Amino acid sequence: MSAQSSNLSSEAYRYDLVSALTQDTLNASIKQTIATAGAQAPPLAEYYRYNDPATHVGGTTVMTAEEVQAMTGGQDIFAIPNGTTSDDQTYQELGNSMAAAGFAYAFRVGFGLPRGIPPAEMPDVLTLTPPANSNTAKDLAQTVQYTTYFASFELMKLTYGWNAWTVEQVAQPDDNPWMFQWLVDLNLTLPEDVKLADLPPTVQEHLKSVYNLDPATMFSLQQLLLNLHTPELVAGAQPSVIGFDPTDPIYGDLNAFLNSYWLPLVANGGITLGNALQPQGVYPPASIIPTALNYVVSPYSDPRQPGLSTLNYLVMSGNRPMPAPIAPFGWDWVDSSSPAPGVMAVRSEIFLDYLNEALAPSLAPLCMTVHVDIDENNKWYNHGDPAVSLNASNITPTYTRTETGLKFSHSSTQKDEQTVYLPTSHHDELRVTLQVESTVTIAGNTITCQTTVTLFYDYEVERLILGSTASETKGYAFAQRNTSVFTMTAVGAGTTADNSTAGMIWLTPNVTVENLIQSSDKNAPYYQDKASTWSKYLTGGDTGKLIDEVAQLADRLRTLTDGYDAAISGIINGSLAWVFPGAQAFYFANPRFSEAKDLTVEITYQG
Repeated sequence: MSAQSSNLSSEAYRYDLVSALTQDTLNASIKQTIATAGAQAPPLAEYYRYNDPATHVGGTTVMTAEEVQAMTGGQDIFAIPNGTTSDDQTYQELGNSMAAAGFAYAFRVGFGLPRGIPPAEMPDVLTLTPPANSNTAKDLAQTVQYTTYFASFELMKLTYGWNAWTVEQVAQPDDNPWMFQWLVDLNLTLPEDVKLADLPPTVQEHLKSVYNLDPATMFSLQQLLLNLHTPELVAGAQPSVIGFDPTDPIYGDLNAFLNSYWLPLVANGGITLGNALQPQGVYPPASIIPTALNYVVSPYSDPRQPGLSTLNYLVMSGNRPMPAPIAPFGWDWVDSSSPAPGVMAVRSEIFLDYLNEALAPSLAPLCMTVHVDIDENNKWYNHGDPAVSLNASNITPTYTRTETGLKFSHSSTQKDEQTVYLPTSHHDELRVTLQVESTVTIAGNTITCQTTVTLFYDYEVERLILGSTASETKGYAFAQRNTSVFTMTAVGAGTTADNSTAGMIWLTPNVTVENLIQSSDKNAPYYQDKASTWSKYLTGGDTGKLIDEVAQLADRLRTLTDGYDAAISGIINGSLAWVFPGAQAFYFANPRFSEAKDLTVEITYQG
């Protein structure tokens, strides 16, 4: 199974758009971003002092920059070797100053990837399928395991004795980094009994950034908003290999330090989970504007290939509510034989509604009303003077959805008749019908628009005295089928500012025109009846005049029908082309329709 199985119209889902990214893709991008951020960000250090500096008890507090400067005089305390005591003359003055300030311990962290291990050999940062036995109350279908590690990690502690102190210091080995694992809840839906105003201000701001979605950036790594609540440290994941006793109070502040480092990243969209480059410039507006977002994980069907599990953005538009409960998908989004980095899928009804809105207005010039009229004239036999015209209407064409796409039908018929008893005793009747049929079919990588326009007329003159038809001329003045096949070939890339095709589907049109009138045989589906000289004579030349009139109308319809093809090509390949959201974050490739008619496209992170 793959994205070809996408069926977002199923009652189990009903999401307007899904963006599925594989675990392998996310980790490759995250590692690259961590390395970039590490090259740009200076190390972060935090210093802690005892609340009671004299007795070194009563808990600890983070020291201010002013307190650290007063304590160290600008010296690097991490330069003090492990095992240094208060008897060491080299560091005695600095150590005594630290003791007087009630110094407890300090952490210094360098962002980035560990220097001693190639990035490809580092463990995954994001695991989409946490162990089923994880000690958590979180819904594992919306939970991921986040493993964080650093380029460098140093811990320094001052141990106090009777009027003495000793330095304990340990640093992360370059080839064996310390790992910290977190379980992260991705559910962004507030419980019914929770109101936004009751949440902490930082969480409110975070939620606002979620609910005020920007399709230009929401799929960037910066916007992978992981958790609205305190992350849950995986049980047993505290790095006791640091060298301190696992019961040492330092672990409490280490946990707090990681929270103080990690939570701001969550609230801001993430440094660790953020692209270094934020595209700037003007891009075409997306054809679908997200108004609600949530996440769900799809474990890959073969548990031996966890890297093909996907993190799925669930997107709603038009202020439609997010379906509940959130249901995992019943298919894999990628194919193990040729895995794409990710897939974006648009529910078929959403894309068909877009096609309806884009294409239907161009049918309006064809949707005319028929007007016929027979007036007695002063010619010999006093035959009717038949006239026919096509007039603009106020119809607003709208397609209706079908299993294969869209359909539209318009029909206008009018009849007029006249009976003359003296001197010739005859009855004239003229009936004219304009028919417009249009279908849009989506399948594979094509959008096929087929429009058939016909104009049929029937002019009959009956001799009342003889009780017989003196002349009847009927047939198709116009019957033409135009078929436009638009092949989706590629999608514009958003690698440069002011790129007017970023995220836009490129379509290659192929138009065929069929003249359906191939015979005068009235048993044929579309036939043309050319009036005989005898018929023209019996009707005083009116039949010939009518044929000339409908021929002129046929020319007009031909121009309009051919113009429709040019109009829709210019619309869906230009002014109203479909634009995928996320053009600033993704490359797109291979747009095509799933078996259930969802629009799918392969996605890859830029950069």
